[in-house]
Amino acid sequence: PGLPGMLTLQNQDGQSHELGLPCRWRSDGALQYLGVVDVYESAVKASVDRQVVNNLSDAVDLTPTEKALVEVWGTLLGMQGISRADNFFELGGTSLMAMQAAGLLEQRLGRRISARRYVFDSLGQLGAAYDEAESTLTPEPAPASQAPTQPSAPRGLMKRLAQFVGRN
Repeated sequence: PGLPGMLTLQNQDGQSHELGLPCRWRSDGALQYLGVVDVYESAVKASVDRQVVNNLSDAVDLTPTEKALVEVWGTLLGMQGISRADNFFELGGTSLMAMQAAGLLEQRLGRRISARRYVFDSLGQLGAAYDEAESTLTPEPAPASQAPTQPSAPRGLMKRLAQFVGRN
């Protein structure tokens, strides 16, 4: 599941016919068409077009976060047709690519989740995790008027050193 390849049909006599259509098996067991090919018969095109519409039905309802995930994954993996049910590693992603994706999405969304989640979570689960994550944007420093005017009293080791120096 997840690895792209060219669709080949085998008849009852055992003869194989390469159709030249880029497809892959999804983790839910569905065969997914991955892109447009220049030359193929109109009957095959009509059949594949129906499959594409069926497989992309959940893509219409993607949240903005899920759309960002699809764009980043598509760029890193070099593929189209990524759906909510897909897993990054099943699509051919690696741990390095997962770290790149997490970094790019942190820049884009301003929120961070662990790249480890890419191992098991689907795109939909990761989208929800990003939506629930706290912002990684750093808060602005307090205005100077609120800064303490006197140094704070020494604590811990510094306090003991101050007491020792004060005795001599």
